Amino acid sequence: MDFFQGNQGQAAAVAPAAANAQAPQGGQGGHAQPAAAGGQAMPAGGTGVAHSPVLQRLAAAGALPPAVTHEMQRSVDMFGALFDTMHAEKTVSEGMRPFFQQLETSLIKLAMSDPQFLNSPSHPAHKVLNTLDRISMVAGDDGKIGDARLLRLMSRWTDRINAEADKNPGVFEEARTQLERVVKPLLSERAARVFRLQEMCEGRQNAEIVKQRILRELLAQLETQPVPNAVIELLNGGWRNVLFTTEMRHGAESDDAREAWQVLRQLCGWLDPELAEPPSANDVQALLQRIDHDLTQVCADKFAQDRIVDQLATALFETDKTQHPRTAIAARLIDAGSEPLTEEQDTLAERLRVGDWLQFKSQDTPLNLIWIGDQPHVYVFANYRGLKKLDLKRPDLLHMLEAGEAHWTEDLELPLMDRSYSAMIQKMQRDLLWQAAHDAATGLSNRKNFFRSIRRTWLRSQTTAGGYALGVIQFDINNLAGEAAASDVRSPILRELALQLPTLLPAGAELARAGESG
Repeated sequence: MDFFQGNQGQAAAVAPAAANAQAPQGGQGGHAQPAAAGGQAMPAGGTGVAHSPVLQRLAAAGALPPAVTHEMQRSVDMFGALFDTMHAEKTVSEGMRPFFQQLETSLIKLAMSDPQFLNSPSHPAHKVLNTLDRISMVAGDDGKIGDARLLRLMSRWTDRINAEADKNPGVFEEARTQLERVVKPLLSERAARVFRLQEMCEGRQNAEIVKQRILRELLAQLETQPVPNAVIELLNGGWRNVLFTTEMRHGAESDDAREAWQVLRQLCGWLDPELAEPPSANDVQALLQRIDHDLTQVCADKFAQDRIVDQLATALFETDKTQHPRTAIAARLIDAGSEPLTEEQDTLAERLRVGDWLQFKSQDTPLNLIWIGDQPHVYVFANYRGLKKLDLKRPDLLHMLEAGEAHWTEDLELPLMDRSYSAMIQKMQRDLLWQAAHDAATGLSNRKNFFRSIRRTWLRSQTTAGGYALGVIQFDINNLAGEAAASDVRSPILRELALQLPTLLPAGAELARAGESG
């Protein structure tokens, strides 16, 4: 492993070979092969079997037909890549996986005989898989389906497809028709559950808006001068709830709401020490009766209600109002919308949209963001069935996103096959990026990625003093005759060294393979 020597021609020759060797591991063996003319015979089993768990399972069961042409082999490789991705990325739920595995034998035969199956979203078999996936919405959080009727239905159609697919291609269309009859009411029920949750969230937000408005109005009216303690007791004892329920039922501009606010203004006016003419006993009685009646609707403690009314009566009939205790209202509201956010948090908050799917470390399955509240800032999540699972305040959710405890994931509203193709392509891209930055034999960073990492570390370093130490280790691996060992001997030794050397280096040290020195 030499950083400063290397045969460029040899590296150029090794790179394509490494890419071809790695691609099947990512489920992309069929895409790494150049196109060839049809009709040429292919060896049984194909090139993708060695790296595809799905194809290995089919081959072991004797259910993998021999590929006669290059087109068939590409279909086999594509099928293996796609279904490997479904299982590896958990695109298919735990409860549906056995049904997909049972269909694999029939589906791979279909893929070899009918290329439109994998290419066309309108193909009946394509739609059958999408429809089966939709049924998984009845599964619990563990991914398992407990509905015996649905399980029997899916088993019946799975068995029928396996029995008839070779001779009756129309069985897929029949299965799709019958399964969609089951899925449509399930989708309707899910949409109704989500709608009810959103209605509840909207009602809760409207209630919070009314509460905040009432509190602002109270502070605006009462903070100008000290307030009689009896009035404060009335507000804390239930009159704020009277104001709230009245405005929620009849509206802030209704006569009922104005009358409820007038009770407070009248109390404060009658308890003013500078009041020129006190109210009559009949007026006081009418006001206290109104207060007592309205408190009955919101006050669960009858003794507390009686105490509040008694205190008000005592204060109103007190001839020397200056003796009645008063308290200055110095409270201030904290605007929830003024919470300071960092630039990164603001970017994350702007990215969040209703309909997003997020995966949380604390949850087994992805959750759907169904509501974003403004007052207060709250995010409500439901599972695939439309059942509420999480209710998070904005700081908590943003912290989870920053800490990696939550992240965006695939849109479960998309059909299964669309999601699987997308996941397959993304995995291919990740594999290609990894291959471009790592040595195929050892898995270590290559020379280019090593120096790129050093440059990034230097640019992001907060210290101006100090430097970096680079070390070079060159291994000469020879046989007993003193000649350079063959590649099949060197590679296992280098892989073992790549595992052992990092344990001997300081924490944070970078280790890379720079290439062969000759």
